[in-house]
Amino acid sequence: MSRIISNEAAKELAEMAVNKGILTKETLTKITSLNKESGKSIISILFDEKHMDEFSLARLVAESYGLNFQEISFDKINPEAQKKLNSTYIQSNLIFPFALEGSIMKVAICDQSKLNLEKNIKVITGMDVELVLTTITNLEQLFTKAGLSPIYSQEVSGL
Repeated sequence: MSRIISNEAAKELAEMAVNKGILTKETLTKITSLNKESGKSIISILFDEKHMDEFSLARLVAESYGLNFQEISFDKINPEAQKKLNSTYIQSNLIFPFALEGSIMKVAICDQSKLNLEKNIKVITGMDVELVLTTITNLEQLFTKAGLSPIYSQEVSGL
């Protein structure tokens, strides 16, 4: 599950959690050591050790970056939104276009590392873009139900 968020993005999230008082510096040091020793992803360690869960992580990102948080039901997906972007682009960038509202395309993301894609998507589609934060599990469910598989980058594949 946690492979969908890179370790680089996870480190940034963990540091944000320390700054917000959700994690202590000592806990972050322990998590970082465990990550290096075991090769287990930072997100997996956060969840397995019960320091955070998916919803607290999603709320942290949403609040920190001013994003809307939403669990997206597959039956509310607009198939036309999917057609606006190439499936390889969707899979390799770990995003999920799910709604069209006038000239706005809503795109699901699960971490802050995807924020820079907003301008690219706008150029590709000619539409304004609203990035909506969802949980890792929700994003993975959307991929599965759409018959898509995430394409993990080299950086992410070893997590």
